[in-house]
Amino acid sequence: MDFAVAEAQISWLLISTVRLFMKKIRVLLVDDHAMVREGLRSLLDMQSDILVVGEAATGREAIEKSGTLKPGVVVLDVSLPDLEGRQVAREVRDIAPQARIVVLTAHEDEQSMVHLCQVGVSGYVLKHSPTLELIEAIRAAAAGRIHFDSNLAGKVITHQLADASGRIQGQDLSEREVEVLRLVAWGHSNKEIGASLGISVKTVETYKARIAEKQHLVNRTDMVRFALNHGWMKPSEPGTETGPTPPP
Repeated sequence: MDFAVAEAQISWLLISTVRLFMKKIRVLLVDDHAMVREGLRSLLDMQSDILVVGEAATGREAIEKSGTLKPGVVVLDVSLPDLEGRQVAREVRDIAPQARIVVLTAHEDEQSMVHLCQVGVSGYVLKHSPTLELIEAIRAAAAGRIHFDSNLAGKVITHQLADASGRIQGQDLSEREVEVLRLVAWGHSNKEIGASLGISVKTVETYKARIAEKQHLVNRTDMVRFALNHGWMKPSEPGTETGPTPPP
């Protein structure tokens, strides 16, 4: 009897271990500098929910390994020696539809950020940001959310309506709904949106529900693509106040 109990306990532990392994976020690191990849791997290896399944030093290698390794998240440096970053992101999405792409770059070029968002990346993180920023971006991407570097929060939100009448896909959005959708699309939290617009978090959630119902949008990713498709996500002009400023 004791042997049977012990055997059952061992089996349960094995199953739990397998399940834990399967729940890890599978990450592919793409950067042409070996030292950067080594540092990123060391950082991510310390996270219990993240598993680095491979590395790539070129765009072509990233595309190939995305197809064979089936990562859940690809951390992509867009300054690669062989292919342009948008092309790599696009081809990775084509060959590995399950993969979410988090851009890790030293460049704060807003135009490039918008172009990459149009390809469908799920995150944009600056290399000089704290390491926690990248970890949060990876986890957000794996959960189907969008994450933009907090250092960019107050710089990249100037939008234009695709239709001067304010009518989109046959449904009217109020001025406040438009404001909320813009900020949601750029990755701001409900708390940040509420603080920026002077409304409560609960009210933000109500506006988001109305927008989702009117435009048949399921999640934040849908809202980002909707805003991009209608020309709402454009880089800010100098001196333009564009959204909530991160706290000091």
